[in-house]
Parts: sequence; structure tokens; C-alpha cells
Amino acid sequence: MKISIGKIQTLTVLLILNPFFLVAQYSYILKGNVPKEFNNNWIILNVKDNIRRYIEKTDSTVIKNNDFFFSGIMDQPNKNITLLIKNKSKEIYTCELVLDSGFNKFKIEINDTLYHKLGLIKPFSVSNELNLKLDSLKLTFNRNYQLKNHIKGSFSLPLNESHQLNILLLNLIKSNSSNFFSLISLYKLSKYVSMTGYENLILDAYACLSEDLKKSALGISIYQSKFKSITATEGSKIGNKIPNFELTTLKGDKFNNKVLEGSPYIIAFSATWCLPCQKQLPKLIEMYNKYKEKGLKVVYFNIDDNLAAWKKYISLHQLTWINVSERTKGSKIADSFGVYGLPTYFVINKNGVIVYNSDQIDANIKNIEKYIRQAL
Repeated sequence: MKISIGKIQTLTVLLILNPFFLVAQYSYILKGNVPKEFNNNWIILNVKDNIRRYIEKTDSTVIKNNDFFFSGIMDQPNKNITLLIKNKSKEIYTCELVLDSGFNKFKIEINDTLYHKLGLIKPFSVSNELNLKLDSLKLTFNRNYQLKNHIKGSFSLPLNESHQLNILLLNLIKSNSSNFFSLISLYKLSKYVSMTGYENLILDAYACLSEDLKKSALGISIYQSKFKSITATEGSKIGNKIPNFELTTLKGDKFNNKVLEGSPYIIAFSATWCLPCQKQLPKLIEMYNKYKEKGLKVVYFNIDDNLAAWKKYISLHQLTWINVSERTKGSKIADSFGVYGLPTYFVINKNGVIVYNSDQIDANIKNIEKYIRQAL
């Protein structure tokens, strides 16, 4: 998929000229039917923010003759909601749903007595159909991986398997191109850190959405964010000149990488809380000690706002190289390098050219020494 700056500018103008995308309101009616054991009990509706998932609105009513009713206004065509019901034994049953604008009618049953979970009985809305398919796909994929690898207890999918799961989820979204819930789901997937080329997969799914969804405020933000990521990643590939940046050292002094012109150096993007960073740190220290007398420098970039933890980390590992940080949880500089996972390493030669990008060719930094020697 080819992306042009002009297209982004056009979409931005559409966003400015169409405040509908920012301030629109959508009315909803929710009618539900529940098992008779919940009669005369309160049912609570929690409407959630689609992105950050916090509760932005709460409503409640009493269940009569197995039925309940809610109505109101929301700022997007769909919202994630939770229904909570107390039975006579004071046990709380919950149900996670997608609430569409317009009319919603759900029949709810108990589908898990152990964990007090409620579920929908078909037929139900397209949004909930997609939500259940996405959840089912995640559950099946994780269970299969767990069984295949004889894993007991909690676990996290490795990067490669997580990437494969995300591809399956994106394919589901592409097949539901006109539903706003597809846009919400795409936004969430766009925030994952995945393998090289993932940004293009997000944009491929975006291209399959309806024009209304693509031109919405959220649609434009997904497009612009991924375009920016792709541009940054392309700019930090091997063979490109390293951009200039300025940061603050541990002592509070300003550091600009211009002072390293004519010297080979490593930029290591890391964080004190990053376990893979800690695992690879001994290798980096080994390389620095081996080649520092030949002129090798290391710029160790900490992406964190915890100054005390940073100081302790430097002292504990006796890191005598250049230690810098923006002192924020995120990093504009890391973003400008196309760095969205830690750790990531760049080797820069004496001419200021990138000769090594661990994300591009060597995620486990097994071959970093070869490129250090090349830079020297």
C-alpha cells in the first residue's frame, strides 16, 4: 500500500472541517431479558471509554418480570459496557458486551456459575458477534500454544506467536469493514509492539474499512500514527545517516550526539524495568570494555521517568559510559528512530552512518561485535 503525505493532509482537513467526528452524540436503547432468579434485583450498567477502558458513565435499574431497560446518549456509535447483577445471595454476576447506538435487545443467561459470568443468547448484534469471535480466537490460539508447549499456569505468547495471532485478528476485522467496533479493535491492535512490517499490516486493515470509518477522528489517528512509524523505521535503517538528538545526562547536563562526530558509537535504547535489557546488558558491557580503547562510545538511553531507579541501575551495574534519558515514560526520540520495543541497538560508524540496527537484522545481538569492528 502506497502512502502519500498529501493523503494525510487531506484527511486532516476533513477532520477539521467535520466536527461531527469529534462532538457527535448517539442515542441508545437497551432492553434485556435475564433468568427469573434475578427478578427484583438491581442491575448496574457501566459504559466504558473504548480506548482507555475506564468507566465514564454508570446507570442502574431494578429487574422486573425478567426484563430491564436502559436508554441514554454516548459519544461514539459503539461502546464497551459491563452489566452487573446481584442475586439474592449477594453474589455479583457480570456480563461484558458491546452496546450499539440505536436499539439493542439482549437475552442473557448464566454461562459460568463458578466465576459468576453471564453471556448472550443468539441472535445478537454484529458488534457483539465480532467481539465474541475476536475473544474466541484469542482464547483458542492461547490454549493451543499452552497445550503444544505443555505450559501450566499463566504465560505470555512469544513475539512470533503473538504476531501470528494479531494477523488472524486483523483478518477478522477486515471482514467486518463497516462496523465501528472494527475500528475500535483495530486501534487496540495498532498499539501492540510486534515484528517488522506490522505497521503495514495495520494500514492494510485500515484500507479495508469503510470510507466513513477511515475519515473518522479515530481512523485518521490510526493512519497518521502508523505512517509516522513507517517513516521513522525507514529512516533508521542500515545505510542512513543518524539524526541529531539532544538529551539530559544523569548529572543534568545536556548531551548532543553531534559531539560524537568522527567516533564510532552504540545507541542502546533500554529501561530499568526491561528484563530483556538486563539479560543483554552483560554482552553490551563486554563489547564496550573490549573496544573502548579503540574509540568505541556507548550512549545508553533509559526510557523511564523514575530518576531514583535510573541512578540505582547505573550504580549497580557500574555503567561508566554516556547515560542519558528524556526522563519520561515514553520517548519522542525513540519514536523518531522507529523504536517501539526494548531493547534496541544501533551501531554508528565514524561518518555518522548506521551500520547496525538490531531490530532490522539481529534481535538477540549475537552478531553485534562484527558490526562494531566494521564501525571501528
